Amino acid sequence: MNDKPEKKLSYKSKSYYWEEARLRSIGQRGKVKVAGLKVGKLVQQFWVKKVAPLQKKFGQLAQAWEELLPDELRRHSCLDTFQRGVLRVLVDSDAHYYELNLIIREGLVDRVRALCPRLSIREIRLVRGTWYQRDEEGNLTVSLYRDK
Repeated sequence: MNDKPEKKLSYKSKSYYWEEARLRSIGQRGKVKVAGLKVGKLVQQFWVKKVAPLQKKFGQLAQAWEELLPDELRRHSCLDTFQRGVLRVLVDSDAHYYELNLIIREGLVDRVRALCPRLSIREIRLVRGTWYQRDEEGNLTVSLYRDK
């Protein structure tokens, strides 16, 4: 076959450096370089800048809702969205929708405004829908999808 001895590369030869560079580039091909901040720090910044102020602002609204409504209506209603001064509330039955509508007409918006002066609530809009599901055993679970 081939009787010639294999040629060893010396440190001084150009081909040695070429081979070493080639091996390094092959080793680096599959690696992903991470630039910038670590994920934990990004999550912390997002929490501090976005979530915490909203939680502070809308936590007052949720607390006011619990204080102003009777227990029965609280169980059958859910704060859904708040956009442009309109608070959207889901109500799961027609009877509770009617009762909550009467309370709104009696001045619920003004009472919520008094408890949450930083929020500019113009209107409370009721929407018939559910925010929960029943599993196979009959227990209630919160659903990510709502009836519209």
